[in-house]
Amino acid sequence: MNKFYGFFFVFLYLLSAEALSQTFVYCVKFNVQTYSAVTRERVEAAAWEKWTLSSAAEISELESIIKQGTASKFDEDIVRCLIKSEKENIFIDAHGVVSRPHGTDIKIDIGKLRDFRDALKPSQLEAFEKYFPLSGSTIFKLPKN
Repeated sequence: MNKFYGFFFVFLYLLSAEALSQTFVYCVKFNVQTYSAVTRERVEAAAWEKWTLSSAAEISELESIIKQGTASKFDEDIVRCLIKSEKENIFIDAHGVVSRPHGTDIKIDIGKLRDFRDALKPSQLEAFEKYFPLSGSTIFKLPKN
């Protein structure tokens, strides 16, 4: 019986370690104009979709995409992505400029980020309905893939 509990606790430890290594990406469409500023504080609530990355390969690929670019200035009023990991929160503005807590802001190729998103499995994408408050209707729901 003790052997069973040992395996059970190892399984739980591995399961919890996997959950801790997840990275979440909250995104507003890059090409959408908003009526009010989407800031670092508001981007998660304003997100149109959420990506869930669990594998080390996916997280590494995303890291590679957001590290390649040229120095540029981040615009605090047009934030379009929040990348939440256990290490840090990273933001991307509508122009594709990445801002990290430590380091220089860089402009990335948004097309590569879109290609990365398009390669994810449908189960990794969660679309949120966006509500247009003046008309009381839903603008549209993003397709899951």
